[in-house]
Amino acid sequence: MKKRVLCLVLATALAVSAMLSGCGADPKAVFESLAERASEYAESGLNDLSDDMEQVMETLEEALQDVFPGEEKAAEESEEEKESERVTLAHGDSWQEEETEDATEVTEPAEEPQEPEEAAVIDEEVCAAFLEFTNSLLPVFFEGDTFDAHYYFMHPEEFGISMDEAGLPSFAYDEEADSSYEEFLQESIDQMAEFDYDRLDRASQITYDVVRDYLETELSSVDFDFYYEPLCGTSGYQSSLPVMFAEYKFFTVQDVEMYISYLDQMPDHFRDLLLYEQQKADAGMFMEDALAEEVIDQIESFLETEKDEDNFLYSSFESRISEMDLTDEEKQEYIARNKEAAPKMYEAYRILRDGLQELLGNNQYEGGLCNYPDGAAYYEYLIRSKVGTSMTASELWDYLEEKGAEAINELQMIYRKHPDVIDQVDSFTYPSTDPEEIMPMLIEEADRKFPELPEVQYEIKYVDESLRDYLNPAFYIIPAFGEGATNEIYINPNEDGSVPDDIWTTLAHEGYPGHLYQYNYWKGFNKYAIRQITDPTGYAEGWAQHAEHQSYYFEDTDLNVADFMHMNDLATMAIYGQMDLGVHYQGWTIDELRDFITENFGVLTEDTIADMYHYLVGNPAEYLQYAGGEFEMMDIIDDYTEEGGVDMKEFYAEYLEIGPAPFDIIRKYLGLQ
Repeated sequence: MKKRVLCLVLATALAVSAMLSGCGADPKAVFESLAERASEYAESGLNDLSDDMEQVMETLEEALQDVFPGEEKAAEESEEEKESERVTLAHGDSWQEEETEDATEVTEPAEEPQEPEEAAVIDEEVCAAFLEFTNSLLPVFFEGDTFDAHYYFMHPEEFGISMDEAGLPSFAYDEEADSSYEEFLQESIDQMAEFDYDRLDRASQITYDVVRDYLETELSSVDFDFYYEPLCGTSGYQSSLPVMFAEYKFFTVQDVEMYISYLDQMPDHFRDLLLYEQQKADAGMFMEDALAEEVIDQIESFLETEKDEDNFLYSSFESRISEMDLTDEEKQEYIARNKEAAPKMYEAYRILRDGLQELLGNNQYEGGLCNYPDGAAYYEYLIRSKVGTSMTASELWDYLEEKGAEAINELQMIYRKHPDVIDQVDSFTYPSTDPEEIMPMLIEEADRKFPELPEVQYEIKYVDESLRDYLNPAFYIIPAFGEGATNEIYINPNEDGSVPDDIWTTLAHEGYPGHLYQYNYWKGFNKYAIRQITDPTGYAEGWAQHAEHQSYYFEDTDLNVADFMHMNDLATMAIYGQMDLGVHYQGWTIDELRDFITENFGVLTEDTIADMYHYLVGNPAEYLQYAGGEFEMMDIIDDYTEEGGVDMKEFYAEYLEIGPAPFDIIRKYLGLQ
């Protein structure tokens, strides 16, 4: 399976609440859903707490035993012990400063003194050679794909990526190319062994470990030729591509020429994509009809924008051209050429729609990946490559079950000590619902509690009305590697044009101190361009989840309210992660998913259950990036701060300087292994 570096990966940094868009359930306020007898859910979601939360609390302990059998810690522990654990689990000290006491040390038998290790001698020539080696790998990943290269790098040519001829990513399976890619991976791993690891500086050693892990993980996937599905839900290629065209930067006249060439290539590009889908069908691996019909519906929605002569393909192009140093005559000429080429985009989507309609009925397998030949192994690969955890699917199930039980225990404890917390949460409001006001407020809070970051220029944009029906509620477009890259956060407004109710936490997740902050902090330390593509998203989403939840702890917020909302979200994410594993690892049918949801969330409509099931089927390991990512990070914080007296700013700085990486590598460089 040749690794496909697609533009859609640039739009995957989205708030967890966005993952249930259209599924009739919002991950906020899961608390009342944990009790079997909580009020029924309306299709509009779980936003409102039950009017009778007293009754919910009375049944929560029983629900806990149903959902997480054998967990009785809440009833056994003292309130003092649980209060201490609550502060530790919530990590509220990162936004609300807490006084801590040093843990009592246990005397251990004295160890034999060890001779100090001789300090490694860093060889600048070895470091430079390793940097050159990693750069030499990039042209293979972007072979013939200048479109994605333009998004990943400010100056692709500096890394040997040819930008002479415009080209879009390829999809169709080619056995010779597949074999060549496998050889490239193995040869690259062998070449890495030739470097003297001990003579690399710390940043280079981290990158060495990350790149080697990436190459080995990709090598393990080469036999999964037709498992990859580019067309999936709100994050699929068909959804992301229009945004990528609208956001394609015009730095030079060559960029404009290439953009127009991409439009001209679109019909053939989607024929290539259809060929891959036909190859999948021939191998019995074509998606289920329900998923294909969802993609077709999205395409139909996009095709309706063709009637608007001022749609984003025209308006965004004119906006970008107007900012270029061109004569009015040259600008008008390009605008005319774009109007001539833009219809090719719609032609391509009609080709894709018609081709998918012809392929309906070709799926041979249904449900989760474990129902496919070698599907369980492919799912394990996704867990490693997406989440970045070394845990197996079986271990993750037990892990999330335990984490969910811990969060529920914390909810019980908070309520027992502060029964008025329900009313406080129900009436809770954030300081602002205006994105332009919120970002400076979050930046100020981040400056107080996180490592200093020089001022970053950013722009908040809104999804074009023609694209709102099938895009996620918000996303951050990862900037290109190199100086001069921009930071853009997109918000998808409600139908009436208003911003979502959870815009505060959304901007904390996407902006400060979430994705935008994390990426810009790290890029000040990262000199390796290859890490634009080698890192699992579990690190970034784990950080953004943590940042989102820490935004509850802004100044003057009641700690009990913040803790309650935080634990509520953690319990939710643990259960969503289990749903992902249930479908793809345990092979749940839609009826079994319904039973699990009813047990945990109460009664949902059949349409909502079906939507959730199809989303899970079409997006394997998607939820795990968020759930697994945050819980892994929380465990690292627990281990790092175990002895107390830790300055959280120093921890965050060390964590962020390592950058996106599998969690076992992060532990290694934090000295936790």
